[in-house]
Order: sequence, then C-alpha cells, then structure tokens
Amino acid sequence: MNNSLFAGGVAILLFAAGPAPAPPAPASKLDGTSWILSTLTGRTPIGHNRVTLAFDAGRIGGTDGCNQYNGPYSAADTRLEIGPELISTQMGCPAEIMHLAASYMSVLLATRAYRMSGGELLLVEAGGGVLATFVSSMKPLAARTANTE
Repeated sequence: MNNSLFAGGVAILLFAAGPAPAPPAPASKLDGTSWILSTLTGRTPIGHNRVTLAFDAGRIGGTDGCNQYNGPYSAADTRLEIGPELISTQMGCPAEIMHLAASYMSVLLATRAYRMSGGELLLVEAGGGVLATFVSSMKPLAARTANTE
C-alpha cells in the first residue's frame, strides 16, 4: 500500500507542476538589422529626408521622413506583419514630405512578406508585389547613393 500511495503522490506532483514551458521562439533574421528606404511603390523618393527602418526584438522603429515611429512586428520564414499598432510623433512637415510619410506608413501596414538579398530588403504585399525596397544602413555611403541616382 505504501508503494501505491507513493506512486500516486508522484503522479499528482507531476500534474501539479504542469507541462514544461515551450522553448523561446527563434529570433527573426530581421532582428538587429537597419535599413534606408530606396524605393517606395516603385518610385525613388529623391530630395526627401532619409526614411529608415530598424528591427529589434519584435519591434520596429525609424523615421518616416518627418516623424519617428515604432511598433510591433512578427516574422517567420519569409512572412512579415507590421503593426497593427504603430505610433509616431506628430510633427508638421511640408505637404510633399507628409504625403511620403503617409504612403510609407500605409506600406508598412500592408506588408505581408519580405525578401533579403545582397544587402537589400524588399517589403512585399499579399499578392506578391514589391511595396518598398531598402538598402542596408551598413553599406558604404557610395553604394547607397549609387542605387538612388
């Protein structure tokens, strides 16, 4: 009887402890990277303030050409979802820069996938079209400007 009582106590203890915690999700390939916008919906934004995007620990941040922004993102394989809650400062800028900023924020929210190759990041919509292209902020300046001229 003592043996069965002991076995029952061990079983209760195992159930009380619950299942082992799941291992943490692997970090995205995007974590720790930072980028500079080179094209937005197929056009090169020339003469505007720099637009940036950085990924770190499930969050994005950067500047939309006028305001600073940040918010959550999730990525797995080539899937990428940004937002839905993005926050930004609310500074006023000239109308054309505000238009660029609004278009950029819309692109971020419409992103459903990404591709990285050769120091470039492409944000892709659900239908497979490229929404935006970025160059790594780690590239030398000459290589970045050669892509925008």
